[in-house]
Amino acid sequence: MRLIKIVGLPIILFGLIMDKAQGQMHSSDTDHSDHSITILAEDYAFQAPDEIPSGWTTIEFTMKLPPGTYVMECYVKTEDGELHAMEGMVRELIVTEERSEALRPKADIDITLSNYEMDIEGELTPGQHTVAVHFEEGHYHNVHVARLGAEGSVQDVLHWLPWLEREGLWPPAPATLLGGKNILPEGETGYFTVDLEPGRYLFVSEITGHLGVMREVVVK
Repeated sequence: MRLIKIVGLPIILFGLIMDKAQGQMHSSDTDHSDHSITILAEDYAFQAPDEIPSGWTTIEFTMKLPPGTYVMECYVKTEDGELHAMEGMVRELIVTEERSEALRPKADIDITLSNYEMDIEGELTPGQHTVAVHFEEGHYHNVHVARLGAEGSVQDVLHWLPWLEREGLWPPAPATLLGGKNILPEGETGYFTVDLEPGRYLFVSEITGHLGVMREVVVK
């Protein structure tokens, strides 16, 4: 598993991808009607383009990126407690003035984040869903989707997620993390796609989950 932080001004973004998972984003050296290239996160390194055009961009989640210089950084910890970024898993990404032709995704699930609630609208059924995350109010909210399993503990996930805590993001994870949407400024909307199977799930904000920005759901 890799927990990726993309930092850029004026946006600070946090997002989740799985180890060796492939993310799609727009590349300035590809046909914009395709809108996809591959970013690979493994062996404490990113394989990714140096530049992409501005606009709607999908990297396991979808966000609108203004031009600027960003940093991709992994802050999951090794078994020795070192951040993956300290092992070299960090690199620059430049978003150019050239614009992509990607369109805003069509979502069937809407999540609204505020101080301090998470509201979910739509029917969470087995299968693939495109989720729109609306950052209505407050700071440091995001969404991670964790499959708990029959014996999974909500409290264990809440304790494990905050990376600033000594045991935060230290393997092994107490649940199976499926993806989510990183932090965006108030008033912005981002998107991610998730595949759900029948079972228990926790939709939770990494930093503010313990304050109520979370929802436990059962998919039948």
